[in-house]
Amino acid sequence: MFKRLFSLILSFYLLLAAVSEGGFAGFTCFADSKNENGAFSRYIVTFRKDADADSLLEGYECKTLSRSEKVYLVTAEDISFLSQYTLSAEKELPRNLLTVSQDGTWMDKCSISEAWELSSDLNDIVIAILDTGIERSHGDLKNIDILEGYDATLGKNGVYADSEGHGTAVAGIISSVAKGAKIYPVKVSSGGMVYSSALVEGIYNAVDNGADIINVSLGGYSYSVSEQNAINYALSNGCIVVAAAGNDGADASLAGKYQMIHRSVKYIEANYRKEDLYTPDLAKMSGMGETYYRSIFLSVFNVAPAKYIQNYRIEKAKALLVNSSGSIEEIATAVGFANSSYFCKVFKSTVGMTPSEFAAKSQTLG
Repeated sequence: MFKRLFSLILSFYLLLAAVSEGGFAGFTCFADSKNENGAFSRYIVTFRKDADADSLLEGYECKTLSRSEKVYLVTAEDISFLSQYTLSAEKELPRNLLTVSQDGTWMDKCSISEAWELSSDLNDIVIAILDTGIERSHGDLKNIDILEGYDATLGKNGVYADSEGHGTAVAGIISSVAKGAKIYPVKVSSGGMVYSSALVEGIYNAVDNGADIINVSLGGYSYSVSEQNAINYALSNGCIVVAAAGNDGADASLAGKYQMIHRSVKYIEANYRKEDLYTPDLAKMSGMGETYYRSIFLSVFNVAPAKYIQNYRIEKAKALLVNSSGSIEEIATAVGFANSSYFCKVFKSTVGMTPSEFAAKSQTLG
């Protein structure tokens, strides 16, 4: 089984064109959740397990993206009042369907002929394709076992058409190398538009409906904690998430730089308790100059390294305020702040309330 899966995954990497580039563990603070112009926005919100999400969202326009993981799409002007009840929250993001050049040169560069030789029988494997839908009657999909699927754009079961043809093309490629595999189509695009909320819902739905492999042939340049949470959910349930990139012809050397950023983030998450956690040291660890490191980090997370560290410490402090009996001073020290007064100042500017106020509200929730 492992050998067959490895061959299939390698085939996918050689054949498929596309997915999003966000791939790091993360979190979100609520400092920017209110719109300056008073307009309403759509937010993907993940609630704590002990939060009564239905009661908190009563009266708001919302859609459930994952009932088990308490993930919702909420339309509101301001969601900062939810901060003490949530694990993460972020604005919905646009994504793009990705295609490749039609000149055919990419086929040679990707060693397509070699990839086809790796195909094998996978009768017991379910492959979810998150895309534009699927045209079941297409000739390339003849005799392919296509399951009912799910339409994340409408929030209902069943995918029986393809609005753009992209999903059908991807399904054809996959079925050519994954002999005997079942296809589980998930429609995440409507009229050529893809939003992160549909992608997030689609991943959760695919996992909950038995997908072994999830393919997402679309992408974007901004990081999404909600997408990463959904991917983590898939991985924790034994799914393989297949990703490719490079459709825009961007500098391929950046791929290694993003991997180094990933390593430095893992270092931050393992050492946030240390007071002496500074950008120059992280840059050196990543083999980059400080200015270049900061620019790459910013392009991935939309926040500078120092701010990322600060926000991560605040998220850890929130958890301690809810789940421990430590004093404010003890918690400040535990998450890497040199003194409690500065900790309280940063906490209030990030969360919108003091640590004591946050702890009190969390206690009333419990």
